[in-house]
Amino acid sequence: MSITMTRCSIVLIVSFIAVPYGNADETAEHYLFAALACDPRLPDYVENATTDHPKLGFVNPIAAEHTVFLKEGNIPHALSHFEKATSTKDCNWERYVGFTWSEGDLKNRLHQLARVALFRARTNYDKGRWEDGNRDVERVRIMARHMTSQARPHEHQCFMVENMAVFTATAYLLRLPKTALADLSESNSRIEVFSPMHGMLSRESLRIRDLSIAVKQGGIAPADALSISGYGDDLDSAPDISVVTTASDLQGLATFLDEVSRHMELRNQDESEKHLSALTRRFRDGNQLIASLDDYASNEFRENAQGVCRNMIFTSLLERLLSDNADFTTIPDPYGNESLQFKSAGTGFVLVSKLSHHSPVSFDFGAAGKE
Repeated sequence: MSITMTRCSIVLIVSFIAVPYGNADETAEHYLFAALACDPRLPDYVENATTDHPKLGFVNPIAAEHTVFLKEGNIPHALSHFEKATSTKDCNWERYVGFTWSEGDLKNRLHQLARVALFRARTNYDKGRWEDGNRDVERVRIMARHMTSQARPHEHQCFMVENMAVFTATAYLLRLPKTALADLSESNSRIEVFSPMHGMLSRESLRIRDLSIAVKQGGIAPADALSISGYGDDLDSAPDISVVTTASDLQGLATFLDEVSRHMELRNQDESEKHLSALTRRFRDGNQLIASLDDYASNEFRENAQGVCRNMIFTSLLERLLSDNADFTTIPDPYGNESLQFKSAGTGFVLVSKLSHHSPVSFDFGAAGKE
C-alpha cells in the first residue's frame, strides 16, 4: 500500500492545571498533557525494557539504579495525566487534532508514553507488586483502544501499544501468584478483544465519502481532495483531473473501505483472503485510487487478526493457569482447526498459530522467569 500524508503544524498552548476528568474531550486533553510532558528521547534501558533485548529486555529485571527514572523530571506529571486519561471509557480527539491524531508526532509520543507506563509495570512486577503491575498493563491497553478512535487504518501504533502491554503481562505470567492471576483475568475480561479495524475502516470510509461530496459541491478542488485523501501516488499532480472522475473515484474508494470493514471479523484466513481478493478485483477496475492499494485489504485483515488471535490465546492461557491445568500443548488455535504449536523457550514457552502475518503469529510466555 502506498500512502501520501499531508503534514501540518500543530501549535498547542497548554498550561498544566488541575482539570476535572470524566468526559471524552478531557480524556484527549490529559493524553496531550502526558505526551508533551514525556521526553520523546527515552533512555535505552526504558526503550528496551518491553522487548526481547538480550540484556535489557524481559529476561532481566529492571536495575535498581534505573527505577529512579520514574521520579525524574516531568515523568510523574506525565503518568498522573496518563492515569486520568485511562480512567474513562471514551476518548474524543477531534477537538484537538482534527482528522488524525498522528499529526505533530503525537502518535510517537503516545507510543513513548506507553513505554514509560510499562517500564513502571515491570518495576512493580519485579518488586512483587503484582496487582499494581496489572493496573499499569490494563491502562496501556485502554490507551491502545482510545488511540484507535482517531487512527486511520494504515496507522499501526495502536496495535504496537496493545502488543507491548500484553507482552509485558505474559512475560511475568508464570510468576504471578493465584490472586494476581485472578486479578489479571478480571482485568482482561473488562477489556474488549482488540479488534479495531472494522471501526477504523468504517470511519475512514466516512471521511473519504465526505471528501467526495465536497468535490461534487465545489467546496474543494479535485487535486486538493486527492492530496488530503492520502491515497493514490502523484494523482493530485496529474495535468487534467476532472471533478466528476475525482468525486467518483473517492466515492468508490469509500464504498470499498466500508465493504472491507465487514470482513475483519472472519476467523478463517484462507476464506478471508479469498473474499478480500475478489472484493479488491471487483472495485479496482476503473478506479485509480483503489488500483494503487496493492494488497491493502488483506494486510488490514492480517493486522487485525493478529490482535484478535493474541487476545484469545492470552485469555485461554489465563483460564488454564487459574484452573491449574498445566497442559499448554492443547490450547485451540483461534485461526486453525488444531491446537496451537507449542515450543519450549528459555524459562517459558512460545505458542504459534496457523495465522500468518508476514510470518506465523507467535506469542511468548514466561520470558521473565517462573515462580
